[in-house]
Amino acid sequence: MLAPYSASHNANAAGMASSAYGPPVSHTPDGTARALEAQTKAYRNRYAEPIGGDNYPNADATRIGELKANGLPIHYNVDPAPPTKYTQDSAAKEHFRDKETIIAGINAEHGTGQKVQRVVNVGEEEVELMREARRTAELENFDRYVYSMVDPRQPGALKWLNEVYPDFVSRRIEQVQTDYEFALRNQLIDQWGVNDFQDLKFKYMVDQGMIDGPTLKPTKKTKVNYTPGYLSPWKFPHWLNTKKEEEGLKLPFASAKYGKKPANSTDWSFAAGQGPLAGDRSSLEYAQALFRTKGAPDRDIGRPGYSAPASTPGPSGT
Repeated sequence: MLAPYSASHNANAAGMASSAYGPPVSHTPDGTARALEAQTKAYRNRYAEPIGGDNYPNADATRIGELKANGLPIHYNVDPAPPTKYTQDSAAKEHFRDKETIIAGINAEHGTGQKVQRVVNVGEEEVELMREARRTAELENFDRYVYSMVDPRQPGALKWLNEVYPDFVSRRIEQVQTDYEFALRNQLIDQWGVNDFQDLKFKYMVDQGMIDGPTLKPTKKTKVNYTPGYLSPWKFPHWLNTKKEEEGLKLPFASAKYGKKPANSTDWSFAAGQGPLAGDRSSLEYAQALFRTKGAPDRDIGRPGYSAPASTPGPSGT
């Protein structure tokens, strides 16, 4: 590869043309073209579209309905597994496409006249493509069979799955890492520009639609000028001041964005006001109870043998 050009070489332009350098030599770009082709294929395979994952908003209703419709025990997991890649491009697929394109081009050239008679042999390459597709479909069937036995969210289930079939787990974790790597890299280039050749090639392929991937959720834009209340201590309320008293205590994965999740987060929750210490838990309510602002103080509350009076007089004595 040629060394980067330096602007200081302009001063030596006359010397560069002297006979001491010998006859001019044209640099062949084929090496650069092949390197770009290899990198293009690598990026396309890395960011190839996965398959699987969420395809409905409320997994529970779909799961129970499917189980009942097929007469299956409800302990089977019929929800879709996290996404993963089952197929990528390959040299064999590219060779097959190129060969078919050449044949189509020959027939199109003689479309108005006599077509060229060309015999296409079905060799081992075509047979291997068929076998690859068949193997991939069987792998997906096996993965779906295994996932029906276990729900990784349940305690101990992931450990069992990772011991018995670790490839199932690793392939899907790699897909998560690839998704976030694409989103992070693309956002950084958009914000800070192209800083090396890898960035240049990556952004070129994104702009041309050759590769695609997810994006991070954009945050709310902050006003440039001062916003009243932005520096106020009340901008960040106490972490205990939640809506548990109104909406109930949320159950595990009520806020999930992937996998099984409720249509509304309140669907997976204990009813409000139930359970030990379930009432009067906000900071304001606790302060009112601590200083008895709702009634006359009773300093004996909590002492052994204490019994509450029949009625507690209000602040006005009534």
